Amino acid sequence: MQQAKSDKQDLLLQADALLDSGRLQDAQNLYVRITKLDPLDIESWLMRAAIEAESSAVGPALACCEQVLRLDPENAEAYSMQGRLLASQERLDLALVALAQAVRLDASDGEAWNALAGVFLKQGLFSDAERCGREGVRLLPQMADGYINLGNALTGLGRLEEARQSCAHAVALDDRNGLTWGCLALTCERAENWPEAKRAYLKMTERLPGQVVAMAGLARTHVALGKWTEAGQVLARALTAHPGDSEIHRMLGRLYSEKGEPQQAEHHYRESVQFNSENVSALIDLGNFLQAGQRFSEAESCYSQALAIAAQSPEAHFNLGVCKQRQGQYDAAQVCFDQAINCRPDFVEAHWYQSFVCLLTGDFARGWDEYAWRLRQKQNVPRPFSQPAWDGSSLAGRTILVHDEQGYGDTFQFVRYLSLVKAKGGRVVFECHPKLGPILSGCAGYDEIHERVSSGSAPNTEFGTQIHLLSLPQIFQTRLESIPADMPYINANPERVAYWRDRIAGDTGFKIGIAWAGSANHTNELNRSCSLAIFQAIADMPGVSLYSLQKGPGSEQADSPPIGMNIKRLDKDMDLTARFVDTAALMVNLDLVISIDTSIVHLSGALGCPVWTLLCASPDWRWGLEGTHSPWYPSMRLFRQSAAGNWDGVMAEVCDALGLLILQRS
Repeated sequence: MQQAKSDKQDLLLQADALLDSGRLQDAQNLYVRITKLDPLDIESWLMRAAIEAESSAVGPALACCEQVLRLDPENAEAYSMQGRLLASQERLDLALVALAQAVRLDASDGEAWNALAGVFLKQGLFSDAERCGREGVRLLPQMADGYINLGNALTGLGRLEEARQSCAHAVALDDRNGLTWGCLALTCERAENWPEAKRAYLKMTERLPGQVVAMAGLARTHVALGKWTEAGQVLARALTAHPGDSEIHRMLGRLYSEKGEPQQAEHHYRESVQFNSENVSALIDLGNFLQAGQRFSEAESCYSQALAIAAQSPEAHFNLGVCKQRQGQYDAAQVCFDQAINCRPDFVEAHWYQSFVCLLTGDFARGWDEYAWRLRQKQNVPRPFSQPAWDGSSLAGRTILVHDEQGYGDTFQFVRYLSLVKAKGGRVVFECHPKLGPILSGCAGYDEIHERVSSGSAPNTEFGTQIHLLSLPQIFQTRLESIPADMPYINANPERVAYWRDRIAGDTGFKIGIAWAGSANHTNELNRSCSLAIFQAIADMPGVSLYSLQKGPGSEQADSPPIGMNIKRLDKDMDLTARFVDTAALMVNLDLVISIDTSIVHLSGALGCPVWTLLCASPDWRWGLEGTHSPWYPSMRLFRQSAAGNWDGVMAEVCDALGLLILQRS
């Protein structure tokens, strides 16, 4: 017995010396001999477990931990090591149990707290991950990995500045570690702090040259900063080093999409999915690419595959909803948007698109509430107002600022609400788009008008409360039957009306103003716009005179119209000093305006001019799902596509109606 103790002691001393010299395998051989001499030696079993873990021999390491726990069921160190090993094998539920036991038995084990934070992160339990991460960094303030876990937890909770600070702390502790820079880079990317993200990804690529995550991240920052050439160069190097990497191909797909090279884009998107069929982001990107080309069934297949892999993906539910919406499947679209919101309650775009469907289908009560989410969109930078938003209460003795937003058509449509605001008893200051002051000068409902200088400034006037123009329907609880429709509520400039009356006085034909294209930035521009050639059938009708009301993109088509089309192009002489003033004056002198859904139809309707609006199969919410008349504009008639892209069918109906109208006039 005494000899056995002596032999064991000698072996322990030798094992310690071997450990000190870094000879792990030799030390491990001695610990095996020690546990054979004394199977109850818990410390030697723990050392065996630690050395096996260091050598990535997870199975033998776990077996040693289990032996310790058989000998000592309350051994915190064994639970801690067991939990970390199980986590490395993605056996998260078992790891959670072991690590919870470890911190229960020894609340001072910082490594166990950090490992527990990592497990919660992988399970998407960010609040629990934050709690454990904070314990970890408190106990081990010099461990960079603890701050990385905490940073990732805070990122998951949307507290991006706190996350950035935690990741920056990790970098300060270990700036030679590429993974700490990667954590900081990803956090900055999530916060859309692109310059800082780029710097961090560059540091990551320096420390981990050729690392796919670093190269893909660096490419994303170049894309976000508009540096397409640089992004292409990074991705080309990455593809050479990793020709079968799914993420690199996905990024190349996005790059070629932006460059307008659809064949290359589709090739790389499909390669991305081919190399990793479970890359949810790649499936969604491919779906979005196909949807943009109106290949809806193929797009839906991509979204369905993504949801089969990640049933709680808010992006997959959302984009499937957009696809359904654009095909006119509005009930299905609403289900998808609701599912996206259930997965991520603060998913701004899902609420925003849900508002379109609700308003389109006549559910104004929910629609206006969802429409308010537009103010949380990233592109809607909050105005620098300290004054509170108006809640609809009496304005007696107060001044309110109403400020417009979005496009010109939205301003023309909703400026009618100023009279309702004025009826609340206060003084109304209206702030509008630059250069819209003259066309809106005849509107009722305001005491003072200002043209906006910039989104970062406030008008030089005093006011006690403020509100966005497009929030007024929600304030006044507008329903279909209560839409304010007193016409006209915009008046054309009398002098310019007289000028254009004299200018076209010699034309004895039935004078029709037309527009065929809207803003290129509109989310549904591909569907709602057509070409000048679509109006050929109208031009061929006897006694018709066509006038171009098209401004900006698309107007060049009038320079070389289809053979036989006679169209008068006056736009180069119009609106030279103030937007829409001459357009409005000319429209008042025309017999009819026919246009796709753009600002022209809103201005025509607000002026009380006869206007026919040509709608695509998936129309904007304000036109409803059916009917030939709009509750927003009594002088408007609606012509709807029966199927996506079928402008010929729409124009055939227009020609029939126009023939009857001309006959009645004559």
